[in-house]
Order: sequence, then C-alpha cells, then structure tokens
Amino acid sequence: MKMPIKFPVLYTNRLILRNLLPDDVLDYHEIFQYEDIKSFLAEEDIPVTIKDSMEDLHYWNRLFDDKQSIYWGISLINNNKIIGGIGFNYIHFQNKRAEINYDLHPSYWRQGIMSEAMIEVIDFAFHNIGIHRIEARTTLMNKPSQKMLEKLGFIHECVQKGYRISQNKALDVSLYSILGNFYT
Repeated sequence: MKMPIKFPVLYTNRLILRNLLPDDVLDYHEIFQYEDIKSFLAEEDIPVTIKDSMEDLHYWNRLFDDKQSIYWGISLINNNKIIGGIGFNYIHFQNKRAEINYDLHPSYWRQGIMSEAMIEVIDFAFHNIGIHRIEARTTLMNKPSQKMLEKLGFIHECVQKGYRISQNKALDVSLYSILGNFYT
C-alpha cells in the first residue's frame, strides 16, 4: 500500500477532483455556512472564520504532503469553483483501512455529483493506494447520505450511539463499509 508521489487529479464526466489551493478558501468556507451542512457535522469540523477555513486547507494539504491521507476539492469540469470536498479522514496503512469524508454545497445536492465523485475516489483508493476497507459514518438523520452509500455498495454495520456532538447535541451515527474484494 502506498500513497502517490504527486497529488492525483481525478476526472469524471462532469467533475475535476483536485488539490485545494489558497485561492479556494472562500468557496470552501461558504460550503460550511449552511445550517443544512452544519447539522450533519461535529462542531470541530465546521470552520467559523475564513482563517479557520484556510487552516483546514493547510491541514488537508499537509496530510497529503506527509503521505498520511488525501483529500480532494470537487469542482465542475467547466468551472474551477470548489463546490465540495471528498477524501479520507485517515488511512490506516497497516490494516489497509480508511474513513471517507465528503461535503457538498447544498445548491448541488441531489444531482448525482457526490455519487460520481465517490465512485472515482473509491476506485482510486482500491486500485491505486491498495486500501482494502473504506468506512463511512453518517448521522441517522442524513437519509440521502445513507441512501447514496447503500447505492454504491456500502453495507450498514451498526449504529454508534452518541458518536458525534453537533449543535450541543450528542448524535448517533451509522457506520457503513465497503471492501475492495466486493467492489465492482
């Protein structure tokens, strides 16, 4: 299992998945200002200020530079504006396991954009990095995310009680996974 040396830019029919740049900070920040997004995230994952968003961009890029993980910005193929992000919170190299993380600007929900990005990233992880297991966690109230994961072949494993704090409330999350040898 190994990380690529150069940041891999991935293309789909409609999307470019690329590294996040300092110029993306305002687009990145905007995504996390919607209550619809905030309700699904832990408080520590929500950048409050532009400075917080810039620190997030540096964090994601540092993970790749240190060969610990990888996170892509999502933009439409005909527009360089960041509309979301997708990548791995962590990659456990010894156990060939990773946890996937994804966010999308609400203006682009229910258009198949995240499914398209997920397919590309999952394929890359299994075939280029050598990951065997990908995990995803989603709040119980995020039914569209659960439906997407199931459509992509993820299996619901369990509910983790009080796993995430959001807006001062302990939320239960559903744990999903997909294994490389079951992915087609």
